[in-house]
Amino acid sequence: MAAKKKVKYWEIIADRLSKSGWSWGCVAVINAAGRVEMVAR
Repeated sequence: MAAKKKVKYWEIIADRLSKSGWSWGCVAVINAAGRVEMVAR
């Protein structure tokens, strides 16, 4: 039996936005304190 892939909530949201004509992206940056911040566009 094949393992079923668990879909994450953000994948569902991204798929629905894409189907309705939206585009999106994600960028990781390091701030002045050395922490990684995620920025979604």
